[in-house]
Amino acid sequence: MQPQKGGAVAGRPPWTARGPFGVRRTEPMTTADELVHDALADVIASDPRNGGVVARAVTELTGNGGRRLVVDVSDLAAGKSRLDVFRVLLMLASEQKDSDHDTVELACRGEPRFTLQGEGFRALGREYGTQNPISLVRRFPGLLNHLDGSAAYPKWDGGFLTVALQEFREFRDAHDRWYVNTLRPAETARDDAPQTALATR
Repeated sequence: MQPQKGGAVAGRPPWTARGPFGVRRTEPMTTADELVHDALADVIASDPRNGGVVARAVTELTGNGGRRLVVDVSDLAAGKSRLDVFRVLLMLASEQKDSDHDTVELACRGEPRFTLQGEGFRALGREYGTQNPISLVRRFPGLLNHLDGSAAYPKWDGGFLTVALQEFREFRDAHDRWYVNTLRPAETARDDAPQTALATR
């Protein structure tokens, strides 16, 4: 498949993306989009546990000349859990651990929900497969920002159990706000044990 003039890829449908100032537009998928989109498709196809998570990824240019990776979840099959989606995100982060994205945006059906710094995303990718999955679950909410750049969740002080329980609640809440409330407004997504659901294969 060869790039068209301007970096667009022949044979691909138009891609709905956001411009530098937040305006949605439809444009051909570029070669950079093709690479990250294929990386996500490969991640989903590489592990049967990822089946039923429908998502796409695209690289966008920001108003200050930076690069933003958008991970957009559009559907979730019955029986899929928050940890299934998180595993897909971690595996994509692992594939993109040497990327140069300044920020990562988490979206659902085209609507942005959270952002996180590119370095935080790459750190998750480097640690996936080497760190205890529970530690990644606990750390994830603290990496998230609102769209205005403010922290989505506070930092907690206290005993280990108290802090860990709060971080698990925030992990669940973050996924609900990211996609569960949109895709399953009347249903609670199934949760598995992190050690099992996030284990590498």
